[in-house]
Amino acid sequence: MRKLIATMALAGAMTAAMMSAARAEKDIVFAHVFAANSLEQETAEVFAKKVAEFSKGELKVTVFPASQLGGWNQIATQQRSGAVHVTIISTSALGSFSPLATVDVWPFIFETREQFDKAYASEDGKAFFKAIEAESGYRVLAPTYKGFRNVYLRHDADDLKGQKIRVPGLPIVLRSFEAWGASPTPMDMAEIYTAMQQGVVDGIEIEAQTALSSGMGDVTKTVLMTKHMMPNYAFIFYGAWLDELPEAERVALEQASAEASKYFADKIAIAEAQALEAFKPKGANIKEVDLNAMKSQVSGLDKEFPDQYGWVKRLQAAAGMN
Repeated sequence: MRKLIATMALAGAMTAAMMSAARAEKDIVFAHVFAANSLEQETAEVFAKKVAEFSKGELKVTVFPASQLGGWNQIATQQRSGAVHVTIISTSALGSFSPLATVDVWPFIFETREQFDKAYASEDGKAFFKAIEAESGYRVLAPTYKGFRNVYLRHDADDLKGQKIRVPGLPIVLRSFEAWGASPTPMDMAEIYTAMQQGVVDGIEIEAQTALSSGMGDVTKTVLMTKHMMPNYAFIFYGAWLDELPEAERVALEQASAEASKYFADKIAIAEAQALEAFKPKGANIKEVDLNAMKSQVSGLDKEFPDQYGWVKRLQAAAGMN
């Protein structure tokens, strides 16, 4: 009997150890489209460390940068199946799942970072992200400022007229660039450098630090300071998957998102300025443009996209702009 009890105790201990090991090895897959030398990758690594800390080692995050698991559409699909659990990207990337998410790319929605922060921290800001999840199923956590978007051209020019510009394939973005006289061309992030190098496109619109980490410094002759968009970055999960987790694990992921977002926010202002300066010694001209003219040219978007415009006005009001 003693031998049987001892055997049962040993088996129980081994089972408990195996269960503990299984918990410790529970893997969270983090995939994103940004370069391995980018601030986004640094932020993903901070997220991984914080998840391990807040979960007491029960969760392990493996990060796959630079579209290793596919472009955004592939990542989003894998999130629905559970093959990928988290990514970092602009809310507007969810535009194919939720038209409201494209509010993020409304031209000149905010003028300053302070307005951006105030709007998304407000009750209307929180309601905005809940509305996106209701339409798409994706949960947006810890949105943060990621810089103005400007235009990077492979040749000399003073404006966007006649330029073939790589853009996200979102209706608001397409109509905005058409209004500015450009030919907007949707294209995956992973294809940008080759497209610029070979002249498939004349330029891209993107944030300075992302442009630099994507190699645009080698193929850019002109930076047009359009400051046409101020999208956010956020940690994006599939809401149903997140809700199925034990509460402690879900809270660990939420806390890690907030901490990593703060890390990015603390770094971004310096990174944005440094990235723009880095284009100069590579031979690029930094040019100002007529922002008032650009704003006037897209003044009719409110009639084309009334649902999104309603949220634009709510967020601007929350930012103290109205």
